Amino acid sequence: MSGVRYVGEVELDARRRISLGRMGRREHTRYRVEVDEMGVLTLTPLVSVPVSMLTEDLQKALDEAAAGDVVERPAFTSSSGTSGSG
Repeated sequence: MSGVRYVGEVELDARRRISLGRMGRREHTRYRVEVDEMGVLTLTPLVSVPVSMLTEDLQKALDEAAAGDVVERPAFTSSSGTSGSG
């Protein structure tokens, strides 16, 4: 994986929390956490959008689906090797 570099190490506190300190970017405040079969944790910055903000787009999608105005989404494979069905 290109662009990956060692930036330091962290230690769990008594409550099993870590502090990222100066690692990463300040604007990244929420992360998706993944663990692989070897126990490697990967933190990926993300943005959560409240469902209440999606009401208009969701209603439009429901209206289009009810009208039969849908296109099948092409299949894809994510970097973890799983099918992208949701």
